[in-house]
Amino acid sequence: MLNGLKIFGNLFHDKGMSRQHLLGFSKDSLQRLISANATHIYDIIIAFLTPMITVFSDEISNEDTNKNIRLGKTRTVDQVTADFVKTMNDRKGGISKTFGGENSEGYLEFYPKGQKEYSKPTREDMALFATRIGKAALKHDTALGPVISAELQAFEPDFNAARGMQVAKIGDIANDSTAISANQLILELGLTKVVHQIAYMYPGNTVVCNALFNFNLLYPVTHHPHLVLDGILAAGGTVEVINKTFTETYTIEIKNNGTNASFWIWLGATALDGDNSMALEVKPGKMITIKPSDIGDLKKTFMLIKNDSSVNATSYEVTIIG
Repeated sequence: MLNGLKIFGNLFHDKGMSRQHLLGFSKDSLQRLISANATHIYDIIIAFLTPMITVFSDEISNEDTNKNIRLGKTRTVDQVTADFVKTMNDRKGGISKTFGGENSEGYLEFYPKGQKEYSKPTREDMALFATRIGKAALKHDTALGPVISAELQAFEPDFNAARGMQVAKIGDIANDSTAISANQLILELGLTKVVHQIAYMYPGNTVVCNALFNFNLLYPVTHHPHLVLDGILAAGGTVEVINKTFTETYTIEIKNNGTNASFWIWLGATALDGDNSMALEVKPGKMITIKPSDIGDLKKTFMLIKNDSSVNATSYEVTIIG
């Protein structure tokens, strides 16, 4: 039976939905819209959503930071820094491929002193690094693609916001723990409008609409099935690991069980798609943990791995969780 309240009301006002889950869903939806916006069809929607998400994110961050300050902790800045270190390590190979090698002018704009410069940045270093990377990403937005460009440009505002909040005065936050704030209501209604707008653009096409919204992110996940895929990579060879539609509810662990050859992993539109700037390198004996969108557009379903060595074979193990 159709329910008018569910259809026409606030789709995101649910007591089982936490503020953190709402924010996570919002950011994920925005990133999906940006990734699918090659023809600029979603420009107005992106511009509409972005400020609401930013304001709500700042509200939650202020609450968390105030709590952390009262406990003598600095987890927010540390987390931004840790994310930066991991990202600059993970994206090194893809950026090198994009610009034609580690001696190219484009690559050196991101890594003027090599990747090691980003291994243990201080807070003073982060202020410089985040600005540097943001400017380079903006300059090379087209070459990098919208996902990586947005990812790298986000570090400067994220770090500045976290650092600014750390020096805020300790206050009593008891009055901030209301069930729903004005900023939350604005975001909920904004998301409701966007969902209806996308449905209007693609009436009856649930495949296209669902690709832009991962509603599973709105609630806690209690069960995480594991799928383990492994195999041998011949020297210079490429294999199709799996053909599957991924969402951001998945976590993927990728292990290189070899000793002499690195491999690259990415998502392709077909089994013949070559690696691109979003491909991630996994070195011998190493393991990385990623989200599907870290290695490609979620509309692409073919997970591919290529042996980087033309001499040595290697083996892989991919665990898909979710």
